[in-house]
Amino acid sequence: VFQLNLWSLAPLIALEMMIGLLIGFFASLPFVGVQMGGLLMGQQMGLGFVNFYNPASDSDADLLGQILFFMALAGFLMIGGLDAIVYGLLQTFQHIPIGTFALGEETVTVILSLLLAACEMALRIAAPVLAIIFLQSFAMGFVAKTVPQLNILSLGFPLRILIGLIILIAGLVVVDEVILEGMDSMLGTLMSWVKGQ
Repeated sequence: VFQLNLWSLAPLIALEMMIGLLIGFFASLPFVGVQMGGLLMGQQMGLGFVNFYNPASDSDADLLGQILFFMALAGFLMIGGLDAIVYGLLQTFQHIPIGTFALGEETVTVILSLLLAACEMALRIAAPVLAIIFLQSFAMGFVAKTVPQLNILSLGFPLRILIGLIILIAGLVVVDEVILEGMDSMLGTLMSWVKGQ
């Protein structure tokens, strides 16, 4: 006779918690990509010293990463991401019978593809600012060689921050499209993973 007690249910509870943790991990990867893109931009613009304490993650956070994170959070709620996550969690009860989940090759492939997509999103977000900062550094180096009397250090750092902020503000529409596209792709991958299990 099968008896339901805490010790016999503990492995089943652990498996169900693993499914929930994986769904949460999948949902957090676009936000990690957005924050990484903001960190890359901030470091290249010279805003690496502008850090503050983030009590949500119990660590230091950078300014541009947090701004883009809240922008991504607004986009996530706008496209119905929270509803899709809850729906995906409910679908796991239908598509993954209790006690049958196992970390297989397909799950590892999905995790790796989503990690690569998050890195790609970070680079796509930061690429315009990084390209312009590179060109500005090249131009300032040329000016320093041709006009050695000019103090490049006192002119270069504020100019780098100003140019980076202008390019970021001008490209916010493109950044928004990249974020929404990445989140839509993540939600599609999540739903196909749930239904494929």
